Amino acid sequence: MSVNWNWKDKIGSIEWEETHSEMTVNVYRGNCLCVLLYEYTDENNIEKYCFAGFFNDSEHLKICIGLNKDCDGKYHNIYKDIWKKWKLNTFYKESMQIAPILTKAGFKVELYYEEIKK
Repeated sequence: MSVNWNWKDKIGSIEWEETHSEMTVNVYRGNCLCVLLYEYTDENNIEKYCFAGFFNDSEHLKICIGLNKDCDGKYHNIYKDIWKKWKLNTFYKESMQIAPILTKAGFKVELYYEEIKK
């Protein structure tokens, strides 16, 4: 099944650093726990995005950040030294699923509340 998201349901963002480049990756609600998208404007002033990942559910997130064993039976945090800080809007219930998992793995998480009018 493909990963889908709604552009109106932005849960939060991640301060992301990779190969000496800092960026903000946005977090969206989807047909999974969350979807990660890097959004930018190119040299022709055209808005674009790059799919940066997704987490199917809490278990998938725990495996990716080293809280649970991966398919090789090892604990491996694939986002170590990449994710600097998460910001999550507690208006979305997914934020309250994600935040405790991230903090347990040692990531900084800032929670805020902003009501979204539909």
